[in-house]
Amino acid sequence: MRPVLFAVLVSLFFAIVPAAAAAPLAENPPDWAVGNGHFYTQTSGGRADAGFAVVDWGDDQLFTEFSRLGATTTLGYPISRRFSLDGRVTQAFQYGALQWNPQTRQADVLATLDYLSAKGKDEWLRAEAGVPAPLPASFDAGKSSEQIASARLALLEAEPALKNRYFFLARPELIYGLPASPVADNGSHTIIRLQRSVMQHWRVDSVEARAGEVTLVPVGYLLKNSGVAGAPEVYEPEAAPPVTNHSGPTPGNPPAAPAPAPGTPPPASAIPVGERWIDVNIANQTTSAMVGDQVVYTALVTTGRPGNDTPTGTFRIFSRVFNETMDSSTLGIPVNAPGGYYLRNVYFTQYFASGGYALHSNYWAPRDVFGNRPTSAGCVGMVYDDAEFFWNFASIGTRVVVHR
Repeated sequence: MRPVLFAVLVSLFFAIVPAAAAAPLAENPPDWAVGNGHFYTQTSGGRADAGFAVVDWGDDQLFTEFSRLGATTTLGYPISRRFSLDGRVTQAFQYGALQWNPQTRQADVLATLDYLSAKGKDEWLRAEAGVPAPLPASFDAGKSSEQIASARLALLEAEPALKNRYFFLARPELIYGLPASPVADNGSHTIIRLQRSVMQHWRVDSVEARAGEVTLVPVGYLLKNSGVAGAPEVYEPEAAPPVTNHSGPTPGNPPAAPAPAPGTPPPASAIPVGERWIDVNIANQTTSAMVGDQVVYTALVTTGRPGNDTPTGTFRIFSRVFNETMDSSTLGIPVNAPGGYYLRNVYFTQYFASGGYALHSNYWAPRDVFGNRPTSAGCVGMVYDDAEFFWNFASIGTRVVVHR
């Protein structure tokens, strides 16, 4: 097996080792909210006491941008601390790297394959991960930007499975970039090089995938192992901060605003004009879809019962699962123990706080509890139609304000 792929597989294996394997912090979740961001232990080599933070720090809003671009769903977990690459604040993830752009005040996904090519790493990429050579400069010559995009996207027509995976995202060019090679035949799989990613369609079962599956090469590890992007120490996990249920102040940033008064929404001035956000009112057992200071939809909900309270504060949706299976054993509570549960087909699940707190459909509670009584294990439950509305209203990064 090629060394880099072996290293990737080992890293990904450790990324799914439960944090409970480390005795000192066995009760900790694998990731949790920290001041102005989130801390992840999944890529720390099986350690529960170390990992990588993704945060907004001063003018650099990497966590906000990480959330906007799909968070772990599209980029995977962080594998580095922040570092400077060509003068820009950068952080590497399993499937890409983010670079802060001070001109646009947004983060760009690094064109990792283009970057490594410019550093003379094409032969290394071929030897280590079977990545095809990039298109020759003549491919784009004489074409307008629209013609270049059209010609490159046409390369996907050679492999429908790769094309379907590419266009699964609404804006694939932001995460994957344009195709940067023809589809190549690597025997066990076909493969295409993109500007920001590499896709593989498997013909046979392998240690990496089953036949018929399309997978992404973890290009963040290629960036790390190339030796041309950051000193080795930036890829070393940092000590884990205390587990919290809501964001707190971060050095270099002001403390969070005081919590809203019981039963009242946050001040309208605290929310930017036109922002889509979600207001959860525990006192009234309602959840409202907001645009700026305007209510556009309100649903009756059931929040956490006493002893399993829904955490209050300001959060952001960081993960979405259309059809979730909820298993209390993942939180350290046996399914058959008091307070345990195992629920299938929990639709429209949108996680907003560590510890499994989410907005989701709730089919098991009597209808008369919605809007009247808190009965959940901490989540914000609602009937199917209401949960579907909020699924379509929100996205990764949507602000969720929970108050009494």
